[in-house]
Amino acid sequence: MRSDGLVLAYPKPLTISLHTVAALPTAQLTRRQRWALFVQSRVHSRSGRRFALLLASTRLPVATINLYVQWLIPPPKYHIEQLIPQVRHCTRARLAHVVVIERGDEAAQPLAKHEALQILLENGDDAYGFPPYPALRDYLTRPLGQELRVAERAIVATALADTTCQRLRRPALDWWRLIAPQVGLGGASSVRDAFLQVPVPEGVAGR
Repeated sequence: MRSDGLVLAYPKPLTISLHTVAALPTAQLTRRQRWALFVQSRVHSRSGRRFALLLASTRLPVATINLYVQWLIPPPKYHIEQLIPQVRHCTRARLAHVVVIERGDEAAQPLAKHEALQILLENGDDAYGFPPYPALRDYLTRPLGQELRVAERAIVATALADTTCQRLRRPALDWWRLIAPQVGLGGASSVRDAFLQVPVPEGVAGR
């Protein structure tokens, strides 16, 4: 994402869960892949990461344990085409709406820009709390004395300037039903239809 709000496609697979597949009836996964999700979703879920962080506070060789766990039970990562076969790609899009989705009692409320900024940065950092990333963080974020975290924050903050930000909380996994009308997809009757009506940059279909 550039500071002027232009989002450039960065092709990468999405980490999915059983809940994701339940919301996508068109997902082209084999029976074996669907059964594997029962275990993969547990191991690579947020609760699984919390347990791993708990292990990281001990003297156990957590990085080595993580290596073997990832080898034995790889994360359930799939490209968007396997989940929504009819999806169309584009190389760039203009950031206009930021919706923070949560599970819980139903609520929809505006989100201040500074709150949205903090949530986006924290979501990005969430994936890097497990060893060996904490030990490498300074090397990765301060090359040649530059503070890339400050630069990243400035880019995201500037990009959010002309957007509308909202927090959307739903007890079910149907946030798209409320999001679609806001982006001109009021007639969409399913997740598949919503994706068919607009070109979605690959890798930007997540949060």
